[in-house]
Order: sequence, then structure tokens, then C-alpha cells
Amino acid sequence: MYEQYERVWKYISTEEITKLTLDLVKIPSPTGNELEASMFYADYLRAKGIDARLDYVLPNRPNVVAKLSGEAPSERSIMLYGHIDTVPAFDCTPPRVEGGKVYGRGAMDMKGSLAAVAVVLKALKAANVRLREDLWLAAAVGHEAPAGKSEGAKSLRDKILRREIPVDAVFVTEGLIDHIKVAQGGLAIYKIGVSSEEGGRHSGLIPLRANPVLWMGELIHEIGLFDDRLASEPRHPIIVGRPCVNVGIASGGDFYNRIPSLCALEGTVRWNPGKTFNDVERELQSLVKNVEERMEEPFRKAIHFNLDVNLIRDAYELVGKNEVVDWLKKAVKATTGKDIDVIGTRYVSDVGLFGPAGIPTVSWGPINDEDFDLAHSNNECMRIDNLVVLAKGYAALALDLCGVTDS
Repeated sequence: MYEQYERVWKYISTEEITKLTLDLVKIPSPTGNELEASMFYADYLRAKGIDARLDYVLPNRPNVVAKLSGEAPSERSIMLYGHIDTVPAFDCTPPRVEGGKVYGRGAMDMKGSLAAVAVVLKALKAANVRLREDLWLAAAVGHEAPAGKSEGAKSLRDKILRREIPVDAVFVTEGLIDHIKVAQGGLAIYKIGVSSEEGGRHSGLIPLRANPVLWMGELIHEIGLFDDRLASEPRHPIIVGRPCVNVGIASGGDFYNRIPSLCALEGTVRWNPGKTFNDVERELQSLVKNVEERMEEPFRKAIHFNLDVNLIRDAYELVGKNEVVDWLKKAVKATTGKDIDVIGTRYVSDVGLFGPAGIPTVSWGPINDEDFDLAHSNNECMRIDNLVVLAKGYAALALDLCGVTDS
């Protein structure tokens, strides 16, 4: 089989991956404004003879969906997946190639990966490989929260479930290069508003128990108890760190002796596989109710609570032995000569969209452990050598898992 790999790998060009990554990075695509980058990516694939289309999720916001058709697809067609949107540019370093890296917003997260897997399809096509199974590639819009609501990934997931896109496993092409991700904790953002009908009045005229600041403090105490309960849960065997709830923003008031009209808490909740988003939402509803029930009757009419909880990514775990992991391990070892381990993470990715829907999903990407914190940073960059490894690994996976008919 190694000869088959070499046959395809010779069409995987470092220069081409570098140029395509840089070209994509030069096109701004913050969440909500992905059109130009999606069109460019689809045009690149079509120019290489790949069947690629723009699949509009919302006006001016298309996913890119591409396919190499298999000769006899059965139940082992796969999708290589990434997102084409980025966080805003902020003060990110300008796009450039320097010191074996591509710099600029999106280089790591995750236009470099999209460039690498586009070159995989191009290389398979150029080598005249005839796959037995379909090989799909998708670049989704709407990934980056909170502006993104996973619109692109949800659209793809739903089409896979309806078999409009008949994919049997998804490989998310971001993440660490030395590990295969098979599990992650869930993540939600909560917002709790505490308002008072007495807001805007002199503090000398209004009792403390009609002040929303007091009840915001009670909520923070309840959140602390919730965190204690999460801490008491059994640790997950491969996900580092424990489930937790935290507060990121506590706000309210405009003057030292005026009663605030509104106070607000905003934070995150993280949980383990086995617990659902609905479980977490009910827990937050319960702690708000606990505070409400402690209020004395005269003040219940003046103080109002509002809870809003938004799921960012669900918890997921690929349970038991699964062939997608075995095939990916084999492909990575053929490429790098190294055995690779599986991990779980607290940081979330789109495995938490496809996996919980029953679609076998794992993640393997091009990022070194020591570089991971460069994503979203002002010095975002991606190692070119790692992108080449990624391309060769996924090319080997396609040959092995999808199979060939012309060997």
C-alpha cells in the first residue's frame, strides 16, 4: 500500500499548500462575511477538476461542498470537514510567509487545514485514483461563537442525517497533530438578568432587598454551589480537567447612591459526556428558582429574573472501539512513523455537532501543543510542514478507508 501512498503524495506540493493558505488568509472572512472566501475556495477546487458547489445556508453565506465520487459507495464514505469563517481580525499580524509559517488571521483556525485537504482531493484526482467510496470535503460558515450559531455545520449535519449527503463518518481537520480527539466536554453560555422596578431611584429611599445587586450576589452564591456539585462528579478518563461553571461578567449600576435598574451575570458552563444540554439548562433554572423562593413577598413584585442559556457545542464521546479511529491511526503512522493516542478535551469543536447526532466523528489537525494558544491571537500562524503532514495523512486515510478500484 505504501506505493499507493507515494503515488498520491507526489502531487501534494508544499508550495501549493503554502500559496493556497496564504491566498485564503488574505481574504477576510469573519463570521457572517464568508462569501468571498467560500467562492474562492470553490473556484480553486473546480479548477483542479473537483466537483464543488456553493451550498447557501443563509443569503450570501454558503458552505462549500465538494466530492470525489466513488465507484461503488456502500457504508464507508467519509467527509473531511473544516470551517471557513474566522474571528475578527482585531490587530492580527498581516498575512505573510516567514520562517516556515503562514501568518495572518485564520492561518491556524483553520484556513491552513482547508488548504491541506483541498490539495488532498487535487492529488487524488491528479494521480487518477478511482476510489470505491465517496470522499467529501466541506468548508462551513458560522462556526465562531458568539456571532456564529453553527449554521453551516448544522446544515451539513442535517443533510447527512437525511442522506442528501450520504456520509458515514466525519473527520474534523482541526486540532492537535500528535493526538486524535474522540471526546469533548460540552459548553454553554448563560446570561442572567436581575431587574428592579425601583431602579433609578435614590438608594436612601429604597430598601436593600429591592436592590437587584443583592439578588445578583445570591445568584453568584448559587452558582458556587452548582460548581461544587460539578466538581464532585467522577473525572472523565481522557478529558483533562473537571466540569465547571464560572462567571465572566458581573455588571450593574451607574452611580453609587442610585438603585440599578438592571444587573447581569454572564458566564460559561462545561460538562462531561453523559450529561445533556437540557440537564445543564434545568440546573441553571433551578438555581434561579432557589433565589426567587428566598425573596420575601413584598419584594417579589419589584425584582424580576431572566435566564438565557445558549448551547455552543454539546459534549460527545466516540464510545468503544471504532474503525474510523483505527484507520486514522494507521494513516498517521504511515505518514509520520509514529503511533498516535486518542484524547478528550475541554475546548470544543464541531465534533460536538456531528457526533451527538449519531455520526461517527473524530478530529485530527495540524497544530503543535506549544502553538495551540496562537489561535485567535494577534500573532496567529501555522507551520507549513505540519500542513503537509496533515495532507499526506488524510490522503493515506482516503486510500485506505475509501479504498481504490484501480490497484
